[in-house]
Amino acid sequence: MNSYHKILYIIKTLVQEYISYSKKENIPKANLFEYDIEGMDVKVENFDHFNVSVDVRVTKFKKTELAFTLYRGFRINKIMLSSGREVPFVQKGDHIIVKLSEKLNMDSVTLTFTYSGKGSLSNPAMGKYIYLPSDFGWLPSNQPYAVRFLFNDEFITSSLKNKNNIKYTLSYKGIGKPTFVNLPKTSDGKYAGNTTGITLISGDLVHVKRDKRTMYYPVSWFLYKEELESYLNEYQKVLEKYNGIFKTNYKLPNNIILLPNMDINDTYIYINSFSGNYSATS
Repeated sequence: MNSYHKILYIIKTLVQEYISYSKKENIPKANLFEYDIEGMDVKVENFDHFNVSVDVRVTKFKKTELAFTLYRGFRINKIMLSSGREVPFVQKGDHIIVKLSEKLNMDSVTLTFTYSGKGSLSNPAMGKYIYLPSDFGWLPSNQPYAVRFLFNDEFITSSLKNKNNIKYTLSYKGIGKPTFVNLPKTSDGKYAGNTTGITLISGDLVHVKRDKRTMYYPVSWFLYKEELESYLNEYQKVLEKYNGIFKTNYKLPNNIILLPNMDINDTYIYINSFSGNYSATS
């Protein structure tokens, strides 16, 4: 694919995304999202295609129909119970409705989702380029929102992090090795820990050191390396004002990972910041 056709592909894909999210498809009834997710065991195989198999442990549900949120670019192949029986489901846009049997134990159930896709232009999932932040809907979620929305003609990514930390395991096989995972590494290609969501990055994440501080950033998305220091200086000023207003004592950490959304109309207004015990892997 030459540069001209790549540009046409990008424009066409962006237009399709805008059309999809401008329709404001109906979100399933709120009570279908009323359950807890206790943990997820995630298996990623990234060879010719980006394939995911994830065991989702669901508790405290009261209905035989459950709704999940997952980015529309990932197509569900099947959903199964731990017994091996397939479960009927309907996938429409960013949402999936799963229909359980009334004979099931209503205290808890483990559902295995298998799906594949290439992600989106701003959150690719293909080959050696993977950029899947923890709050992007690349894993099934019980947050009743669309993955993206339009506001004042701007294309904004919803934050779909879990409200509380849950237990995650991640195994990765495929092209290259993950450059960054926000879970402790347990062995080669395997990670585990408690967090609000999984960040998986593979590709061109690089870092620079400034005294005791290390800043990580995706070089192909963040092109202004010379401005990193001034950006953090401005961030520090904002943080000091915040501390003054709310009587807090937040400080910039020694390890800072910059993961901009990089949507077409992205601005600092819509960039989230959060802290955690993260470690880069190589």
